[in-house]
Amino acid sequence: MNEQLSTWAACSADESPTLIEQFEAMGYEVRGKSREQVAEVLRHPPTRPHTS
Repeated sequence: MNEQLSTWAACSADESPTLIEQFEAMGYEVRGKSREQVAEVLRHPPTRPHTS
């Protein structure tokens, strides 16, 4: 994701457990991370395969 989108998404995920679950399902390891860490994770490709 681009930098601005990843920052916005990290802020939104901070207040939404559902969004965290969606990112995890997309292969992004964001659970238990700070807002800044989530933004960094989202700036890179997913590390796991997409799950349904």
